[in-house]
This record gives sequence, structure tokens and C-alpha cells, in this order.
Amino acid sequence: MEKKTESENGIFSTVWPTVVLTSRKLLAVVAYYLSGLYHRAGSDHLFLFSSAISFSLSLCLIPLVLVIFFVLGTFVPIEQITGQIEYFVDTLMPYPESAAFLKELLLSRVTSVFAHKNMAGWLGSFGLLFAASGWFTSMRSSLNVIFRVEKSPNQIMGKAKDILLVLLILVFFTLSFAFLPSLQILLKFSHKIEESLGVQFGDFEVHFFNMVALITIFYISSMLIYFIPDKRIMKRAVFLTAFWTTLFQKLVHQTFGFYLAHLSAWGDIYGAYIVFIIGVFWIYLSSLTMLLSAMIGQLFLERRNFKKA
Repeated sequence: MEKKTESENGIFSTVWPTVVLTSRKLLAVVAYYLSGLYHRAGSDHLFLFSSAISFSLSLCLIPLVLVIFFVLGTFVPIEQITGQIEYFVDTLMPYPESAAFLKELLLSRVTSVFAHKNMAGWLGSFGLLFAASGWFTSMRSSLNVIFRVEKSPNQIMGKAKDILLVLLILVFFTLSFAFLPSLQILLKFSHKIEESLGVQFGDFEVHFFNMVALITIFYISSMLIYFIPDKRIMKRAVFLTAFWTTLFQKLVHQTFGFYLAHLSAWGDIYGAYIVFIIGVFWIYLSSLTMLLSAMIGQLFLERRNFKKA
């Protein structure tokens, strides 16, 4: 018994210094990032840039809706259009009451917009071209400051890059509309399995679409951080930024959703306009989390370069 106690004490005395050293290193890393974010929030104008990006992104919403209606009316059968609109509204506005109001508003205008879908497509495309170009300019200015880009290319090259990114976004939306029917087929197949085998998948649809949403946020964040700044960011920093953006987006979604469901009296104050108020706050918080994550990526790069030196 005494030998066993001595053996345990020996193991403890061997492991304990390693645990203490690891804990100190972990606390030092956490302190480094927290201190860095605190100082960068002021020096890099986090809240000012978040407001500018939010305003530019808000201007993109109307032409984006017109483009979505044009793509829906052109490539998607009419019987699937309602489901596609509901899916995108649920993805962009993840709060049931606000999403229901927005879906009712959009679906009530579907017939009239689809009757003039070609005009809506042209107007939406030109409007999105200019509005999204301004949004990319705001994003580039913000990320250039955060990632310490000292020299920017000329204005013509920057504007050409913005237009190219807008075209890539339009292609992405077109491909996403082509991909959505595949998801619906998969969900219908899962329902058939439940009926034939008597197996219950529970909240399969909820978890599945949550996973798709998280992957989409990670992918879009990676592309934005990689292509928008005027210098190439190391891929590890890009993925780290995208990871924290995805995590912050999920955290904000859950926290803001809980606040709206249990603590907010906005619905009594703003009535039918609540969906637009929530949309503005959601866009601002999304911009804020993106820039905050970019600061984490820059702090990672600086820490890595300091270790190499």
C-alpha cells in the first residue's frame, strides 16, 4: 500500500510541473489576444469600420433581392420557388417571428415581380454592381488597416477587383440555387427512410441546415479574407479568422435570439418594422464579428513573426 502511494506521489510530482507550465503558457496566450483586441479596437477603428461596412451592406439588400427573384424565376420551377424563398429567409434572418413577417412580405410580391423578372434582373444586377462595389471598398479599407497593408494598388485596379468579386458572388448565388434542390431531395429521402423503416432522425433537418449554414459562413469568410485585402494573407491566418468568424456568428445568433425571445420589448415599440430593426442590428453584429476575427488573425501573424525573429 505504501509503495502504491509512493508511486502515485511520484507520478503527481512528475506531471504537476508540466501542468503548471502548460497553464501559464495558455494564460499568457489568452492575455496576449485579449490585450491585443482591446488596444486594436481603438487604434484600428473597429466600431467605425463596422458601421461603414454595415451601411454599405444594407444598400446591397434591395438589388440582391431583385437578383434572387430573377434567378428564381429563370432557373427554378415555379412550384419550388416558395420553398427556396423560405429557406433563404430562414438562413439570413434566423429568428422565427421576424422571418415569418419577411416571408409573408416577400411571397405577397412574388407574382408581380416574376411578371417583370427580366427588368428586375437588369435593375438588380446594375444596382448590385455599384452597391456591392462600395461594400467591397469599405471591406478592403478596413482589412488593409487591420492587416497592416502599407501600399495599396491604384484605384482602377481596386475597382476592377471589386467588380470581379461582385461577379463571383452572383455566380455563387446561382450555384447555390442549383444546389438547393439537391438538399431538398436528400431531406425527402430521409423522410422516406423514416416512413419505411420506422426510424426517427429527430431534428435532422434543423441540425443539417445548421451545419450547412456554418460551413457556408466559414467558406465565405475564408474567401473574403483571402481575396479582399491588398496583400496575400497566410492561409493559417485566413482559416483562423474564418473559424472565429463562424464561432462568433453562432454565438451572436444564440445570444441575440435569446434576447429577442425573452427580454426584448421591441415588438411592442416598433410593430411591423421590427424585422428591419433586427436586420440592421444583425448586419452590424455580423460586420463587427468579421473585423474582430480579422484582428485575431493579425495578432496570430504578429505573434508568429515575433517567435521567428
